[in-house]
Amino acid sequence: HNYSITSELEKLNELKEKLRARIPVSQEFEANFSQICFTNQVTKQKKLVQYILARFDAHHASGVPVDYERMTIEHVGPQNAGGRQSVKGTRIGMLGNLILVDGELNAKLANKDFATKKKLLASSKAWVDPYLSNASTWNNREVDTRTKELAKAAYKTIWKI
Repeated sequence: HNYSITSELEKLNELKEKLRARIPVSQEFEANFSQICFTNQVTKQKKLVQYILARFDAHHASGVPVDYERMTIEHVGPQNAGGRQSVKGTRIGMLGNLILVDGELNAKLANKDFATKKKLLASSKAWVDPYLSNASTWNNREVDTRTKELAKAAYKTIWKI
């Protein structure tokens, strides 16, 4: 009987080692993380984006259960800001420009400017990471930096293997 338990443990350890060998290095993870995109025009990865943002939210949650199916993806730098577009091109849909909020807050945020969105987020129950809450402006550079920060947190904390 001991032989079968030992054998099973060896098989599990072997599987664990095979899986560890497939884990990407952090730079590869970060590069792939920055390729994830969601906009009204690019919807293919919407479920993946929702899943990632929900995992971040759940990791930082206060214990109150959240129905993530009812949450919506908000673009911090709006998709349709008219002539005052601060986030441009593909960065609009990058994870660094996205947060998960409930429908009511999403409607309030709409296409408002960053300062207004920041105030609304601060007074809401939505989880906002320190990089976003400490930002004073919001443009492509901030989106790039926040995307990298989220990728590092995802790699080291959220999906630590």
